[in-house]
Parts: sequence; structure tokens; C-alpha cells
Amino acid sequence: MPSKVKTARKTKFTKKLWNQILEYLMDGLTLRQIANRDGIPSKATIMRWIADFPERKVDYDAARELLIDAMEDEILAIADDGTNDWNFRENGLKSVDHDHINRSRLRVDARKWILSHRRPKTYGAPTQMVIIETKTTDKSKLSAEDLAAALGEVLMQGKSGKAGSAD
Repeated sequence: MPSKVKTARKTKFTKKLWNQILEYLMDGLTLRQIANRDGIPSKATIMRWIADFPERKVDYDAARELLIDAMEDEILAIADDGTNDWNFRENGLKSVDHDHINRSRLRVDARKWILSHRRPKTYGAPTQMVIIETKTTDKSKLSAEDLAAALGEVLMQGKSGKAGSAD
């Protein structure tokens, strides 16, 4: 089925149209999806509106932040929804729908990735501090050999799952 192609046109900015775009953003639509809707300007026009007027950038950023806030709820909803995890075969037996489960996993993972990159302090991977003990007391004069040995030890601890972290 051929995709619907919008013809280029100049769209006049209105507050009503802008508010509709912001609502679509908060509902989780991408700018590409929004721009494909009837009565909505192209993605390039929307981006120009955002770039040319600082107050629109503030609106846009606020809408995106509200979407980020909602993603945590979406992750739980997707993970808890097992509605289509099973199929019924012709003989009446149930079978697992691995495609649906994997799609749900992908949807959760995509949201987790976005959250971890947009809000790393809240949703990012925890960091570990590694303390390196060396023979020299002046840490500013560590030799290449000391650093290599310490790094090798850290890597070996990581492989064995015994890497320590500082509290």
C-alpha cells in the first residue's frame, strides 16, 4: 500500500495548531507521525517554528518532559499486559506467542533506553567506583606498569563478578 505523501505548503502558525502539536507530543507521537496528520505542517516547518521562537522551544521541551514522565507508567502497563501472550490453536490448545512477547520486550527496552539517556541520574545504569591500591604512595607518579597491573586486576575482577564498589 503506497504511503500518503503530503504536498509542500506554507502553513501559518496559530496557537491552536501549536497546542494540538504539543498534545500529540505528550501523547507519545513522534514529530514525523504528527507531521503526517491532516492539517499539520511538515516536520521541517515544526522544527523551524521551534528554532525561531524561544518560547516555543520552552513549550516543546516541556511537552517532551511530560512524555518522559509518562514513559515510566507505559513501561509498567506494557510489562503487566499479557493479553496477547497466548494463542489458541485449532485443536484448542494454548501456545505462547513469542512474537508478541518479544515486541513487548522491545517496546519496554526502547522506553528504558530513552529514559536512561534523557534522565541518566534517575534511570541510568549505576556507576561503580574502583579503588586501585598501588605500591607507591605518591599517586601522581604511578608508572605505566603500575597502571597496567591495576587495570588488569580491575578487568579480572569484573570478569569474575567480584568488582568492588565504594559506598
